[in-house]
Amino acid sequence: MHANVAAVLENTKHPHKVHHHGELPGDIRSPADFAAALGYESGRITKAVLLRSRDRKHFAVALCSVNKKLDLSLIAQHLGAKRMTMASPEELNEKLGYPPIGVSPLGCGTIPVLIDEGLLAFPSILAGAGEIGVEVEMDPVHLQMAAGAEFLPLAC
Repeated sequence: MHANVAAVLENTKHPHKVHHHGELPGDIRSPADFAAALGYESGRITKAVLLRSRDRKHFAVALCSVNKKLDLSLIAQHLGAKRMTMASPEELNEKLGYPPIGVSPLGCGTIPVLIDEGLLAFPSILAGAGEIGVEVEMDPVHLQMAAGAEFLPLAC
């Protein structure tokens, strides 16, 4: 688990569980494999991405179910940007220090974190822990509080 995520989890009073893919039965090669190994619906598995405006004045981490697509226009409008796009791996490393697979909504410092409100339908969700093959499971509201995030209708 990334040090930024570990620091947030150490200081949070919200219940959470850490899952290591290597400790689960079977090979975990996809979010569907991960969900199946846990006996969960795949919508509970999330993807987090670092987004940036074209002028690089606005950055945000957006989180939604792996089976949904982010509404980049809505995110841009919310942030007061003209257009948002995926940040490069170099920007991700520079801003957060996370690998391209394993981005976490936790430990993002001053970068805004936006969570799709559709995730509120689940009793818990699983988000990257800033390291490949490690996920944090939390109630979506607890994750929102621990990340200092905001819920929005981000995905379809």
